[in-house]
Amino acid sequence: MTFRNNDLSDVESARTIFSVSKLNEKVQLTLERAIGSVWVEGEISNFIRAQSGHSYFSLKDDASQLRCAMFRAQSKKIKFVPKNGDKVVAYGRVGIYAARGEYQLIIDTLEPLGSGALQLRFETLKEKLFKEGLFDADKKRNFPKWPKSIGLVTSPSGAAIRDILAVLKRRCPTIPVIIYPTLVQGSSAIANIVNAIEIANKRMDCDVLIISRGGGSLEDLWAFNEELVANAIFNSGIPIVSGVGHEKDITICDLVADIRAATPSAAAEIISPDLSQWSKDLYRLYNTLNTNAEKIVRDQKNLLGRLNRSLISPKRKVEMDNQKLDDLATRLTNHVQQKISLSSEALNRSQTRINSKLFRRQIDHRKNLVSLCRNNLKGLIKNMFKEAKFSLSKNEEILSALGPFATLQRGYAIVTDEKGRIIRKGSKKLMGQSIKTQLHQGTLSSTVTDTNLDIDK
Repeated sequence: MTFRNNDLSDVESARTIFSVSKLNEKVQLTLERAIGSVWVEGEISNFIRAQSGHSYFSLKDDASQLRCAMFRAQSKKIKFVPKNGDKVVAYGRVGIYAARGEYQLIIDTLEPLGSGALQLRFETLKEKLFKEGLFDADKKRNFPKWPKSIGLVTSPSGAAIRDILAVLKRRCPTIPVIIYPTLVQGSSAIANIVNAIEIANKRMDCDVLIISRGGGSLEDLWAFNEELVANAIFNSGIPIVSGVGHEKDITICDLVADIRAATPSAAAEIISPDLSQWSKDLYRLYNTLNTNAEKIVRDQKNLLGRLNRSLISPKRKVEMDNQKLDDLATRLTNHVQQKISLSSEALNRSQTRINSKLFRRQIDHRKNLVSLCRNNLKGLIKNMFKEAKFSLSKNEEILSALGPFATLQRGYAIVTDEKGRIIRKGSKKLMGQSIKTQLHQGTLSSTVTDTNLDIDK
């Protein structure tokens, strides 16, 4: 191809000449319009954190590399410390660093790749739920000591359910177990677990729930780190124990649940009573109660015996007084009989002396006189006996009326202290002591709570 001179001048007059800055600016606008913000996966290399807080590094793969810049505001938001060799996923916009004419990725978000990303999501959700109060200790529910039934939210074919059922059968086989089958791994497991918890709360067939599965990686256990599952556990009206994974595995489910168990078997141990141990404790308490009851009865019998030996009953006192009255009556009768006998002997002697014919008339007269005197004496003695019996009867009635038995019959009582001594007046020393009250029929035991010594009366 040939050009004429005038043609060349036309081309030169039509061309546009950019400065370097203008060209870089045009390229940047073109890149932003054509590509915009993108996600890029790669390995960090040549990582530098400037004193300003900005970070500069390259993302590389097996074939090429890409310069990156992450400014201080974005650096503060990431949840891990980037370092060379980390595989990451970066989100940002494509641009040009005009000073060197290099295109670069201006990063807004940086996440670890794979399990690192999951761990970051775990920490982010954990912080969010903590601020919302889902982990608060004062919101944890109490477990019944002896549950009427136990619910299991787990896979019906996993090892966890076999371990739990074996523990429950060994510790307390009488408690029924209700299984709410669910998936425990994969994306569908989240809705399954939430649905099982809601069904258990709707039916209210059990009063405690175990959520469990065996151990695994963070990816395997991820269904138990979802916010939907956490909210379902927190809103449950049934207390929940979490037995997910092994002892080293910590999930969001563990933190929200009312109790976290290290393993599924440990969860069953926590909520189930040990029937054999309960039986041993009950038998031990029965023996202790029986021994204490026997000791109390034995001590009370001994105390009653001591009190009986130290107290003279009112009935015995009356009997003693009656015996004394009988003795006095006998003595009085004997004295009168002795007087009569002596008088009869004197009379006989007098009759012998005057028994002669010369004194017959006088004797007859004396006989008449004696007969009259005898009749008078008999009447006198009869009156004396009558008066003595009357006096004896009156004295007996007086003694009986003054005796303790009659006093008890009139509604009075005899009060004794703990040592069997009779209490005759109120005293502050008696406060709190045990006293016994003897009634006409039976006794009363009581404790002094108040005293009042009324001296005027």
